[in-house]
Amino acid sequence: MIVYDKTKLHNLFIKEQVGKVLSRNILSPSEASAIVQAHPVGLYSPGWIARFGLFIATSFGLSSAMGMYMMIFMSSEVESNKLIGLLIFIFGAAAWYCGEIFIKKNAHFRSGVDDALLYGTVGAIMGGLVQMLNASETIFFLMAACIGMLAVLRYNDRIMVLMSLVGIGGFVFKFSFFLGGWAKALLPIELFLVYSALFFGIRQSRKKTYDIYEASKQMSEVVSLILMYVAVNYYVVREASVELMDLSLKAGQDIPLGWLFWMLTGIMPLACFYFGVRKNNIMLLRVAALFTAATICTIRYYYHVLPVEVAMLLGGIILIAIGWWLLVYLKEGKGGFVSHKTTPEDEAMKQLESLVIAESFHAAPQSQTADRFGGGSFGGGGATGDY
Repeated sequence: MIVYDKTKLHNLFIKEQVGKVLSRNILSPSEASAIVQAHPVGLYSPGWIARFGLFIATSFGLSSAMGMYMMIFMSSEVESNKLIGLLIFIFGAAAWYCGEIFIKKNAHFRSGVDDALLYGTVGAIMGGLVQMLNASETIFFLMAACIGMLAVLRYNDRIMVLMSLVGIGGFVFKFSFFLGGWAKALLPIELFLVYSALFFGIRQSRKKTYDIYEASKQMSEVVSLILMYVAVNYYVVREASVELMDLSLKAGQDIPLGWLFWMLTGIMPLACFYFGVRKNNIMLLRVAALFTAATICTIRYYYHVLPVEVAMLLGGIILIAIGWWLLVYLKEGKGGFVSHKTTPEDEAMKQLESLVIAESFHAAPQSQTADRFGGGSFGGGGATGDY
């Protein structure tokens, strides 16, 4: 499904891992050079400055081409939104097709050109469909989810991952409002369950070895987990209920199932921290820190225990103390964690070990013995038999 050459992507992964272990003196320069030469990349991936410049140039060229296209095929008498939307959609679909041909032919990968082509064509396709179909917000979010997922499969792009996940949430949100009743009242629980299913489904699909879509899957996990928390955060649920569902609350009155949302608001940071430590997952620990800060702010918003300046001062002192203690405690490594930066994971190291063996221990060529006389197979003095 992916538009890039899979073999070249795998070779790029190997090259990146070789560079990491080479900096730790795990491989000798000759071994690293042998592995890299045996796995040529052949993809054009410039640095960030060149990538940004190519992105701007390609975006400008694409918008100019679209402007000329619309000037040619549109007349001043065309006032139909459906016709205008159809023209925009056709341009976007054609640009998508031509862009894929260009990327395959010139082996562009994260060069800025493919990024601009992707975002520009997705915008044109979605804009054209919305105008052509006069789509409602529900249909718009559904299109964003579907087109975003297609773009992820073809380009493995993280921004498209974000678009598809937000599209899924937006569709559930608008569809629940359309149904009304219990579907509208239980919207936070519905969103929480949807993103929970996505999070655990994506997590189960991740491979321990090399996977082309690893970056997109990791992004999907993080975004799904964050949206799970946002869906049941007490502050978000309470304020959304008042603003969007016209819920009228008196002083001291709580929202329906308020105890459940308070419980989930407090449990999710603890759960992320627990499983992050147990599974040695740094991503979960970082998300747990983010959730902890959000939970403290939520509690602080409704329950004023200390003045703001005192709470911030005490919080800063506690965080500095914890950070200093962790730096000292994890200096030698404890339970799979260490305070200094580490490089490749065990699975990547296993792959590189096999590559080193394959590249370093070729079958030795058989030497020709100069002292063998002609004749017998035992090297006898001219014997012609098989002795």
